[in-house]
Amino acid sequence: MLLALLVLAVFIIASSLRKSALPLLDGEQQLSGLNDDVRVIRDERGVPHIYATSAHDLYFVTGYISAQERMWQMDLIRRATTGRLSEILGPDYIEADHFLRMLSMTAKSEVVIAKEDPVILAAMQSYCDGVNTWIGERGKKLPAEFRILGYTPEPWTLPLMKAF
Repeated sequence: MLLALLVLAVFIIASSLRKSALPLLDGEQQLSGLNDDVRVIRDERGVPHIYATSAHDLYFVTGYISAQERMWQMDLIRRATTGRLSEILGPDYIEADHFLRMLSMTAKSEVVIAKEDPVILAAMQSYCDGVNTWIGERGKKLPAEFRILGYTPEPWTLPLMKAF
């Protein structure tokens, strides 16, 4: 009886973790930060096609959808390129972090961003704003990886975007 209850509890918890982070694939959603209506149509494979009347709205929704579908991957890549894996994965990753910091990807990215065209920077900022809108909306209903490791992704900012 105890084993059956344990199996049922594990099933319920696993199902809750899995479902809580699923992206909205159908219906309408109101996002603050948009200037006009944006239409997202997903094809038969679930690939989003975004239709917007402004570059800001296009990049904002692109950031939102990227976060909705790939936030764990985005955060892991950001942490790897900035040498911050051990913060979430433990002390076994300290040597990897030291090596990755020696590559100076952060400093090199700052140089690139400092010379970037303002139009590109505006697009990148819109993307970041979309990512942050998704993070802010989720609260504690983050993908299972974040909940298992017990942390929330940090806001996406320029020049932090340099790590991606």
